[in-house]
Amino acid sequence: MSKGNINDLPREVLEDVFRYLDGKNMKNATLTCKWWKELIEFACRWSLELDYSDKARFLRKDTSYDTDHKINFILTTKRKFGTIRIIGGHLTEHTQIQELFRTHGFCVVKLCLLFCSIDNVVAFAELLNATPNLKHAVMMNVHSVRDEQLGGVSPDLKKLKTLEMSDVQDHRIFECFKNAKLTTIKIWEEEPSQHLGALENFLSSQDMLTSLNVHWSCRILAEMGKLEVPVPFRLRRLSISDLYLRNTPIDQHHLMTFIQSQAELLEEMEIGFGIPPLVYEYVFTRMKKLNTLKLEVGPIPHDPDFYDQLPENGSVRALNLLDNELNEIKFVSLANFVKKLPGVRSLIVPFAKFYASKNALIAMAQNLSHVESLSIGTVNENSVDFVKFPHLKTLHIQLLRVKVDWNVFSKNHPRLAELSIEEMEKSYFTSDDIDRITTNVDLRIIRLGAGFVADNRFFEIIRAKCANLNVLDLHESCIPHGLKAIKAIE
Repeated sequence: MSKGNINDLPREVLEDVFRYLDGKNMKNATLTCKWWKELIEFACRWSLELDYSDKARFLRKDTSYDTDHKINFILTTKRKFGTIRIIGGHLTEHTQIQELFRTHGFCVVKLCLLFCSIDNVVAFAELLNATPNLKHAVMMNVHSVRDEQLGGVSPDLKKLKTLEMSDVQDHRIFECFKNAKLTTIKIWEEEPSQHLGALENFLSSQDMLTSLNVHWSCRILAEMGKLEVPVPFRLRRLSISDLYLRNTPIDQHHLMTFIQSQAELLEEMEIGFGIPPLVYEYVFTRMKKLNTLKLEVGPIPHDPDFYDQLPENGSVRALNLLDNELNEIKFVSLANFVKKLPGVRSLIVPFAKFYASKNALIAMAQNLSHVESLSIGTVNENSVDFVKFPHLKTLHIQLLRVKVDWNVFSKNHPRLAELSIEEMEKSYFTSDDIDRITTNVDLRIIRLGAGFVADNRFFEIIRAKCANLNVLDLHESCIPHGLKAIKAIE
């Protein structure tokens, strides 16, 4: 049988193969032959970054290099750019950038504009009109536009689904996205904008919105609560933190009017700092479809009487604690809070020593007795040895910095079926630990990261004790370069 040539494969198959290549390997592939170059340039999407920032100019060692020269080359290429990222510069007054969008905008699916100036909102709308396939737009620290109206040239961005805005000084830029049917909007602001009305009108046009993330000094949710007409969207996911309220009863009333309009269908809620206590009350009294709750513990109400009057919310299945620090006062409040969440099955605690302390985990195990999945950021003291989550099936540790008595832990959790440790220091997890664990439980999934050494004994244990193992995922640094280890794997 004669040997085939890769170029004998159908064009569609080759295109699929090339799409798996990263940027460096894709570039090398274009140098192989003219046929591959044409295939890649016509079928595969590239990423383009243009950096006009002062920092970039300062760091360039080759002073002859100029971003404009780069654009001159790009304007002549047939490559398809799926992502364009522009840092700095005057976006709408740069003729080469305008030509870039006219030439390559059709293929762009993600656009990132960072620290740019938009001096002409109409010209910016025309740039967006050149990207009819845009799906994801990110704008961060974009300077304000001149005092002008967009008029009737609002871009028709039918495929745009996600919009992220961070410190966009002039909310009138939102008018350029008014015709989009967005499903996800993220807004971060350190300073309140002087044009809240433009943002309010924009949100009022988004009847397909299901996910809203509002952080820092944004008063927009209270403004939305003032509307005399119903809010057009119904959210499934809402994230709020550090809302800029004037701390007046009327502002809080309008905020709660908006929250109430969305509470019934919410499936995921994230609550950060600066949120009125009534929002926490709504978690238990109105959010009956809530499945996932992400929580900064510090700001939750501390008064025990607050929790005595609240009903339980059994719909919450996943609890993600976000704080990096937790003192005794906060922990007592957390204990009162989680008592009202009897349905939690998945618990995530972050990189914080107190969270992973023995007393804290034991107390959480007592209040969340039905947890089946536990994820801990860092274990840096002997804290998990005597913890008992009776129904625990999955344990995930991001960083292991201490020796754990796995014999005791596995005896306390006979249902444990999945063990994942992303990274471990020194020799805090060895083949001896796998031996102890597999003596007491029947692991189905094992994932071990950097710091573990998969010696021959490890593979002998796996073969002898893990008859039902479905997944063995080892970081490449774990596997020694010996023939015996390879044979053991086989």
